[in-house]
Amino acid sequence: MFGGQVPSWRNHTASNVLELGTGALNADLVAPTTAAVTSRPRTGGAFAGSSAPWYVGWTGSDAGGSGVARYELSQSRNGGAWSVVSVNLLGPSAAVVVTPGSSYRYRVRAVDRVGNVGAWAYGSIFKVTAVQQSSRLVRYRGTWSPVASTTLWWGGSAKRSSTRGSTSTLTFTGRSIAWVGLKGANRGKANVYINGTLKGTVSLYSATTQKKRVVWSWNFATSATRTITIKILGTSGRPRVDVDGFIVGR
Repeated sequence: MFGGQVPSWRNHTASNVLELGTGALNADLVAPTTAAVTSRPRTGGAFAGSSAPWYVGWTGSDAGGSGVARYELSQSRNGGAWSVVSVNLLGPSAAVVVTPGSSYRYRVRAVDRVGNVGAWAYGSIFKVTAVQQSSRLVRYRGTWSPVASTTLWWGGSAKRSSTRGSTSTLTFTGRSIAWVGLKGANRGKANVYINGTLKGTVSLYSATTQKKRVVWSWNFATSATRTITIKILGTSGRPRVDVDGFIVGR
């Protein structure tokens, strides 16, 4: 293969040509592609002031052979002009922040290693809604107590329970849902259900305090009306669980 010679590649961005050390030329004139732009709350992320942690993901490929070098990501808020989030993303995802009460749309395009720029791929428009734990939309059963601290809690307050079987429930309409809480050394576990079906068991244990966190989130293919239920498991020695609110993407 290659006449027994080891090929050496050299990048010629201006001419969009990859040259083999043997003298053979292999032109890459095909632009890379991106698709399947999705967004959802970012589990593990923390609130930054009033901004919620969010995640944008997509797929990318380059049929020309040189490979994707980077991605460019832009954002439109409330139907406004596109603004640059980043022009140098090395992988097919990005951590961003969004403000509840606003609508967003993301677009992304790929640039390959010889400078070909792909077309923009667009995600769906979505609106971010915040539901504080004190909202009348949130229903509680069992034993719950209010707690307050502008330092620890998103919005300054939360609800706490250490009673096994106590529940917090919200009926929402959207494509994504996130539970905001706190992780710490004395926090326990809770089951999370959507429409009565168990979706996961969340451990809130952390050796260090992690405040105003998205401790669990779920994304759906379509928007619909659903119910999320958090059920306290009463973990031995550290039964406490906090509900600091919910974020809905619709």
